[in-house]
Amino acid sequence: MKQLSLPVINAAAVAAALALVQPSLAQNTLVVTPAALSFTSQGGQLPLPQTISVQSTPGAVNFTAQAVVAPGVSAWLSVGPSSGTTPATLMVFVAPTGLQAGTYTGSIRIMAAEATNSPVDVPVTLHVGAASPLAASPAQLAFSYVIGGSLPAPQSLTVTSLTGTAVNFGATASTTSGGNWLSVAPVSGTTPATLAVSVNPASLSPGNYSGTVTLTPPTGAGGPLQVPVTLTVNASPSLNVTPASISFYYQIGGAPLQQQTLSLATPGASIRFSLTATSSGNWLVVTPVSGFTPGDVLVGVSQSVLATLGQGTYNGSIQITAPQAANSPVTVPVTLTVSVNPLISATPASLSFDVQPGGSAPAAKTLSLASSGSPISFSLSTPGVNWLTLNPTSGTTPATISVGIAPQGLLLAPGSYTGTIVVTATGAGNTPLNIPVTLNVSNVPVLVAAPNALSFVYQTGKSVPAGKSISLTSTGAPITFTASASSSGNWLSISQPSGTTPATLGVFVNPAGLSPQSYTGTITLTPQTTGAAAQTVNVTLTVSNNPLVSVSPDMLNFSFSPGGPSFLQQSLSVLSTSDPLDFAVSWAETSGPPGWLAVTPLSGKTPANLTVFANAAPLSPGVYNGSITVNASGANTQTIPVSVTVTTGNALSISPTSLSFEQPLGGAAPTPKTIQIASTGPSLNFAVSATTEVGNWLSVTPTSGATPGSVSVSVNGAGLSQGVYRGTVTVVAAGASNSPQTIPVTLSITAAQTIATTPTSLSFSYQQGASAPAAQRVTVTSTGGALSFTASATTTSGGNWLSVTPTSGSTPAELSVSINPANLPPGSYTGTVRIESSTAANSPLSINVTLTVAALVVGPVTAVVNGASWVAGPVAPGEIVSLGGTNIGPSTPAGLRLTPAGLVDTRLAETRVLFDGIAAPLIYVSRTQINCVVPYGIAGRVTTRVQVEYQGVRSDPIELRVADTAPGIFTVDASGRGQGAILNQDYTVNGAANPAARGSVVMIYATGEGQTDPPGQDGVVAGNILRRPLRDVSVTIGGVPARVEYAGSAPGFVSGLLQVNARVPENAPTGGAVPVILTVGGVSSPATVTMAVR
Repeated sequence: MKQLSLPVINAAAVAAALALVQPSLAQNTLVVTPAALSFTSQGGQLPLPQTISVQSTPGAVNFTAQAVVAPGVSAWLSVGPSSGTTPATLMVFVAPTGLQAGTYTGSIRIMAAEATNSPVDVPVTLHVGAASPLAASPAQLAFSYVIGGSLPAPQSLTVTSLTGTAVNFGATASTTSGGNWLSVAPVSGTTPATLAVSVNPASLSPGNYSGTVTLTPPTGAGGPLQVPVTLTVNASPSLNVTPASISFYYQIGGAPLQQQTLSLATPGASIRFSLTATSSGNWLVVTPVSGFTPGDVLVGVSQSVLATLGQGTYNGSIQITAPQAANSPVTVPVTLTVSVNPLISATPASLSFDVQPGGSAPAAKTLSLASSGSPISFSLSTPGVNWLTLNPTSGTTPATISVGIAPQGLLLAPGSYTGTIVVTATGAGNTPLNIPVTLNVSNVPVLVAAPNALSFVYQTGKSVPAGKSISLTSTGAPITFTASASSSGNWLSISQPSGTTPATLGVFVNPAGLSPQSYTGTITLTPQTTGAAAQTVNVTLTVSNNPLVSVSPDMLNFSFSPGGPSFLQQSLSVLSTSDPLDFAVSWAETSGPPGWLAVTPLSGKTPANLTVFANAAPLSPGVYNGSITVNASGANTQTIPVSVTVTTGNALSISPTSLSFEQPLGGAAPTPKTIQIASTGPSLNFAVSATTEVGNWLSVTPTSGATPGSVSVSVNGAGLSQGVYRGTVTVVAAGASNSPQTIPVTLSITAAQTIATTPTSLSFSYQQGASAPAAQRVTVTSTGGALSFTASATTTSGGNWLSVTPTSGSTPAELSVSINPANLPPGSYTGTVRIESSTAANSPLSINVTLTVAALVVGPVTAVVNGASWVAGPVAPGEIVSLGGTNIGPSTPAGLRLTPAGLVDTRLAETRVLFDGIAAPLIYVSRTQINCVVPYGIAGRVTTRVQVEYQGVRSDPIELRVADTAPGIFTVDASGRGQGAILNQDYTVNGAANPAARGSVVMIYATGEGQTDPPGQDGVVAGNILRRPLRDVSVTIGGVPARVEYAGSAPGFVSGLLQVNARVPENAPTGGAVPVILTVGGVSSPATVTMAVR
């Protein structure tokens, strides 16, 4: 129930007074979240780790962390790191291997000598269920979605049996937040089987969401198997418009103006846009006026209108609206200059450069200067900018200017910089002409995984190998990525399914049930950033009954650059899973001349450390590979790859490193994709070619260029049968240390297209008098790429209560289905939303819509309480009360209003409250709460019957006792408890930070004083006539009687609000919470209100 809020005191003053009351912390306090952790394991399945956040206020503290389990139980719980400084994040692991089915409890204890609440224990519960006879691949699923973009495609989940015989199972989907965005189909099956797991993030806000697909075998066949599912929802895309402004220059009697192009794009999504051109006289023309990103719009000037314009500058604008874009609408200013004199123009109208900090300068760009008439002399300048170069700096139109980036621009920190090229041309009608230039200093974002391979060893019966970590970084801006682990038998897992760089990914193995042999798995890291390539980390697990040797780290990388040292060294640790092992060491240089790799010692006994040396002296620029092999006598052999990179400072950088396309059988060719070609040093000339295994479906344009540059890759599978086709794009650049570079291209010809909707039916419910139900969303998808469609709504009865928007679109898309039930009588209504696509094999589709309209029911009224104290009891004449109930008022709340006669109205938003048929003045009305003033007309009665009337329908009456008085004091937080709504003698808000002095007068605001003299009049706002209670009024402060200086109407407020001016006794107790009690006619207010006294 909404608590009563009256304009008794200035809310800002209260907030300011309360803001002064801050806790004084003399020492540090640990803040640990969450307060508890819970893990679940089925049959020894290794649960994902969970995190604990350790913070402290007000300052940082050093802490230690340890895992505590019951005596006699294996050490199934661990935490890392074991110490640190706040703020920090701990990772908690459980190892259920060897534990019987049941529930295990432990805790993570966090201790800090400088914290007053140390130690802090975080309880940990581990539920171990019976082993499941089912296995699932992959072991976990991850989806990502950009608001406004394409919906994620369903993913396949393969279910197999571990028993050797077929197993029946049921499949259910559940989520921990965000509603029912996860689904699985079919919901039952028999192994082996493949399920489709889908997500519908349409109504979700940006964030990370988790869910589970649970596979349940028959009762008695074993425990269920849970497959974690994560969904990352990113914010709506931004609408990028190029150029940011457009200028036209027309010399009267000169050549007609040419159209200019406006490019629209939304990285990561394709969304619908519309355009509106505005100009005085309608000289501005755009086409098309709507479409989908990415797309181009032609902007021109109406020749017929242009012929009527005189000299001058005319301004117009293009407004681009894209409801799904975060920055919609975008306005592009357009200027038209008309003159009898020649006009100078620049193509392009603006320039943009991208560089890497400390990198090489980008290729110069060309600026063309022209005149609308005879040649014009000009000069160029770049005021206030030292990072631009111009050549030449003067001349006569037509002219070509080379614009480049000076060395100073390569020393700038990452960011965006703007400058201006000023063209001064004497005699031109538009001199000077400004050409904006943007310099973007940034790194090309590439996801880097280190190391890129991991190796685990496990001796049966010994400790499970400790987890290892992969460091994930970006070469530029942070990259959002998804991560998945794949292994036969699901022995491989990772700490998180997604994240943003920089990040650390935990890698874990669960060898339970694995026989002695070697196993391989894969971790796939997929960036969600456009242009960043996926990364793969190979993982090896060796299982043996005997001791095994373990070497770390899993790989070594050395890098030599010009001017740096030519000799580097790193260490390797050689350990055993149990007993010491003798080992021998050898190395091999698999590329390059001999003599660049060495290791010492060449033999030893575990545990030991090896020193690895790399020598760049014999190496020319390039990448060289080698390996170090550790052979343990009678045990295993571990090989550690070694890579040495000797750079010249110039190499090709290709993004992305692979391309894939899909085209439905007989459908349109997919949109071309772009390959960015850059070099790490000076600009390089490159040549590009395309080859295919079958047919000539792959092409690239242009076929040559200079870095930084880009090429467009196109595919057209017309005439190809259903299947997968492969090709290659090759980039060759003389002088690049890594030339040539090959980019594999895959084209999948899929089945003919069909269209589908989710859900396939809709149901709405509406009760008369309530707000119309919220619109529901329908997702329209298609197989094999985008399809155009139309949508329409029809009804079988009740008129046009059903609508759908938009009425056309291209898959994937979302439709909004709405109803307007106004004026519909109670009953059931049906309608249909029809989806049609001329190219879909299964068109049209119908979505049945049902609407149920229920009659208006008002009430019941479930509570009537004093509006100040929030205490239920008898009501008194003039008392401000709060009624609670169901459907007792409008969905949109309404507040107090005055009638033309100046009285507080007794009807608000078609709502009334009747006491024995007498309408009460209304202060606030809503669907679940009403605040009103009890009519003075019930004075002298024993009981009163209360009813709420809404839209002419009345609730069932409730009977209340009537008392002469029912006092209650308002409080600052409107709770009926704590600091009272009291002003000090200087009209400031009383509170702990602003106590009242003994002997001073305070103003107490209350209600429930009963009948007054002169008699109370319903709805009157107190003015010159002040009404006083008929009953005696007294006040105690801290139990000491206070002299009442005044008790009566509160000027400026509705009758029923009582103001009591009381003098604080000289012997009243002091403090921030001294009790205040108001007594009227022998009835006292609850002893829950306090004030501050000094």
